[in-house]
Amino acid sequence: MVCSSPGNCTAVGEFANTGTYPQAFTVSSTNGVWSEVRPVEFGSGVRFPSNESELVRVSCPSPRNCAAVGHFQDANQREQAFITTSTDGSWGTPVPVTFAAGVQNTSPTAVLDKVSCGAAGSCTAIGFFANTSGDNEGFTVTSTNGVWGEAHPVVYATGAGSSRRPGSLKAVSCAASGLCSVGGRFTRSDGFGEIFVMSSHEAPAAPTSTFAPEMPTVRALTMAPATSVAPSTTLTPPTTVAPSTTLGPPALDVVLALPPASTPLVADESIFLGDSIPVSFGGFAPSDYVQLIIASTPQVIGSGYADSNGVVALTGTLPSGLSPGAHTLAVYAPGSGVGFAQPIAVALPTLPSTGSSDAYQGAWPAIWLLMAGLGAFVGARHLHS
Repeated sequence: MVCSSPGNCTAVGEFANTGTYPQAFTVSSTNGVWSEVRPVEFGSGVRFPSNESELVRVSCPSPRNCAAVGHFQDANQREQAFITTSTDGSWGTPVPVTFAAGVQNTSPTAVLDKVSCGAAGSCTAIGFFANTSGDNEGFTVTSTNGVWGEAHPVVYATGAGSSRRPGSLKAVSCAASGLCSVGGRFTRSDGFGEIFVMSSHEAPAAPTSTFAPEMPTVRALTMAPATSVAPSTTLTPPTTVAPSTTLGPPALDVVLALPPASTPLVADESIFLGDSIPVSFGGFAPSDYVQLIIASTPQVIGSGYADSNGVVALTGTLPSGLSPGAHTLAVYAPGSGVGFAQPIAVALPTLPSTGSSDAYQGAWPAIWLLMAGLGAFVGARHLHS
């Protein structure tokens, strides 16, 4: 949910429609009064009959002017990205994101999970799509004067010009002038992952039908160029690269709203403080950044990236300062908002039994005898020295 001013807010999400499928919706307040929930409806022949869809992020630069992004199941039952925009409080027909010919996989999929609007009608959204090799690539799509352009994969600088690499975009922020900054992660040619930022240097041009990067060349955040690392067959695969730990945990209400895990995250629901918790769970998009979270007060105790099957393997340790009692264990992908939760009981570690205080009293005579024997031994050595 976002609020452009006090009492003027918009929330997005999904609900179970009459066919029990998740369907996207929007709901807004004007001067503190909330409207009815508005289900997102696509044009004829665009979506699969189940109307399965989800909105995951919304940005409202001014009251009643918003852009929301998400994904839906198209007529071929493939996941596709879409955008819906409100102008003066009136939501338009959802717009599926389009790519230039030859950019996507023959079985195309795409997801939008972040959007930022510097002004009404001037927005940039980010997400990922399946390229011709089946890898996930980050892409951007921009609106100018309320018209959304074509989606563009991110292009990276190399020693021989520019190239596209597998990766994902994690954050976007746009100013009122139309200038935007985007950050994310990509896989280098040597197999290692690396984070990056990129920015537009002027207000975005009007959308065109030609395929060209809408953002300038990416500048990687690194102390040395990637080409300085010699490729080797022994290099660690990119899935083992440690994810960024700077991304904080979600709010408690987000954790508590997550659906229950279909299978237990941990088999034993009673866990001791300091225990190591290994979790392996699916249901995420490939390359999703996933956090392992413990709440009542949400804390990230582990993080990593989902594999090509959407399965993530994480290990975390319960913080020593966590209070015993009922808590929630969760896995959560902040980029997509996908997550699953399980209630657990946290207990203090059990100390080994040492008997009653009488046992300590009974041990003292033996201790005194041992000390007396040591004293006699030391005295005898002094007499003979």
